[in-house]
This record gives sequence, C-alpha cells and structure tokens, in this order.
Amino acid sequence: ESSLGIGYQRGGIKTKKFTDFVTPGGSSDPELPEATWSVVKTHSLILPYRLKFKITPSFYVRAGIAPSYLFAMPSVFYVQYPDEIQKTNSEDYPDHVRTVNVNANFGVGYQFTVADGMKAYVEPCFNTTLLGLYGETVINRYPFYLGATFGFSIN
Repeated sequence: ESSLGIGYQRGGIKTKKFTDFVTPGGSSDPELPEATWSVVKTHSLILPYRLKFKITPSFYVRAGIAPSYLFAMPSVFYVQYPDEIQKTNSEDYPDHVRTVNVNANFGVGYQFTVADGMKAYVEPCFNTTLLGLYGETVINRYPFYLGATFGFSIN
C-alpha cells in the first residue's frame, strides 16, 4: 500500500554550554562571559511518499522518502555573564544551509478501526536527511529525528 501526503516538520538543535574561555597569558578577564550556547529551530514543509507493509492486520512497517522545504530557521544565541544573560535573536539562516532536501523515513505502526471506513494509527518513526544539512561544505551534518506520528485514514 502506498501513500502521498503533505506535512509540517519541526526540529531543533540546542548546543552544549561552552565555558572554556582563554585569554592571552592565561589571565582572567572580567569582560569574558561565563558561558555561551545557542538554540536553533527548523520549520519545514514535507511531501512524504511512503510504502506500507502489513505484518498483521494491526501492525505494519512503513518506509519512504519525503522532499522537504525549509521555510524558517529562527535561532537564539545566549551569552551568560555573572549578573545577566544576553540573548540575540535571528530569523535568517546562513546561505550554506540547504532549503530543499530529501528525507528518508522509517516507522513501525499500530492501526485500529474507530468507525466504519476509518482507522486511527500511531507510528514511532525515524527520519534523516539524505543530502546533508549544508550545500557545499567539507564537513556536513545529516540530522535525524525520532518522533511519533498520530493520524487517521479513510478507506
């Protein structure tokens, strides 16, 4: 059984706090922050095409591909000082980030009848990008997402 859909995907990255600041000569500098970190969120439109293989009438395995379009990537950069935390917001994403990508997905699901001709399902799933997050770079990242899909199908 095959399916084609449209969806919204939200992801994100929170970096670890960086606390190792070094000044020339190893002296302490009161102007240096205690820590820095950032939080980046991604918002994408996806068009999943998936194939479903039934294991039993209720359990199934599903796999497929999903072209995606990254339409927003807000980020916040934090700088922590002894008496305050400064935030810098950005709505732009770097030029080297791919806005169009292809995702691979895999899930194992359970479906059950809720009414005549209608089924509900829950599906833990795994998604990853196939082309990498960045366009032309030496080192690339292939973010992955673990999640769950809940939905209804009409037969």
